[in-house]
Amino acid sequence: MEAIKNDYLNHVIKDINPRILNRMVNKVIIRDTKCYDFEPPILKLQSTIPNIYGPHVDVTRAKVAFGRWALPKLRRELHDDDPLIVSQAINSLADLIHDPEKSFEAIRLHFVPRLVDLMVHKDAFLRKRCAEIMTTLASQAVGREAILKNATMITNMAITVHDDHPEVRLKASQAVEMVARTYQGTDILNNANFVPLLASKMMHEIDDIVHFIGVGGGSVPVNPNDARGYIHANQNLVGQVLYQATMRLKELIQLMILEHLLTVENVVGEAIDQGTMGLMEVLMNRQRPDVVARAISCLQLLLVHPSGKKIAVTTNLTHGLKRALFSEDREVHTMATAALMFITITTMGKKEALKINIMDRLLELASDFNCKELQINCVKTLTNMAEAPEGRKKLLENHIPAIEAIRTLKDQNLERHICTLLDTVRWKP
Repeated sequence: MEAIKNDYLNHVIKDINPRILNRMVNKVIIRDTKCYDFEPPILKLQSTIPNIYGPHVDVTRAKVAFGRWALPKLRRELHDDDPLIVSQAINSLADLIHDPEKSFEAIRLHFVPRLVDLMVHKDAFLRKRCAEIMTTLASQAVGREAILKNATMITNMAITVHDDHPEVRLKASQAVEMVARTYQGTDILNNANFVPLLASKMMHEIDDIVHFIGVGGGSVPVNPNDARGYIHANQNLVGQVLYQATMRLKELIQLMILEHLLTVENVVGEAIDQGTMGLMEVLMNRQRPDVVARAISCLQLLLVHPSGKKIAVTTNLTHGLKRALFSEDREVHTMATAALMFITITTMGKKEALKINIMDRLLELASDFNCKELQINCVKTLTNMAEAPEGRKKLLENHIPAIEAIRTLKDQNLERHICTLLDTVRWKP
């Protein structure tokens, strides 16, 4: 089903395999090729998203009342002394709560206080399902308001983010990210000191990944005739892959949370003092482009602060951003140019940027008319560099035709920035 894309081209060009045509289109528009677009398609045998399964709680055993009596019955079962009944009720509630009407009714029936208690329950299955329910509730305005009004809920979320089970930590991070999408949620989470909490947690998990790869990531010689040894080695390999995938997914979600929280101005200075910039520089070396892009986006928010610009110059951050400019991912390019745009505001930042010789690459990226944000970031960065005599001289002697050749597609904002760049380059003291 996924191979049936670009139907007009597939109808016109019938001699080429549709999957090959899809890969060609993806390459032209710089889009990642999915595993099912290969020929033959590569289908996933196992999900990399971790999960905790509870016994006897599947949908075939769910005892949900009909109509408007469903939620009152589940509310009574959530307070039952039998752990199995509570597990079945929380599982049924997680399925029903996706309906906005059911979510509103659950809030009216005061489900949230009970869910607050279950978020720190000794059963990991209950903690995970509660975090999933909170994610669903937080996606709706009424549910988000009910969560933010409950101070104990925010405290328990902070506890669950440090849970022993990676599955619970992942779901709790998703719930926090959903809450942090609004200004009210960002303010409350910042008051609860979530920035240092997440920064310390991410640093510990980076150490865990390095330790895990160092201890168990090496290849172990296995005798092909030893069936048990072969199965055990493959189980270890699958476990390593799933563990690393889980950690990377949590990194991405936690970076998204930090990105929301760092939009508050008075938090940025505290985050810099706690070493968050060093953490982001470590995450910039990851192989996954989505993680790298989110890390640079957090760096960009930190670079708005004056002390962030000073640290960027002293730690040679521009060299890491230069590597990001040569990435194959467009989002990484966009975030890297945005970070360079803030660094080059200061005089020292201009000098550092001129040392690494990135003008040619910035002009090359500025020609990508499919991404207006990337073009504007490149032009702004070049304008900042042109304010230095050395940068103005280089642009005037070698790059005026390239600047004038940037395709704007009649975008007035981009045309205005290009005019500013040309005026800066041609300015004479």
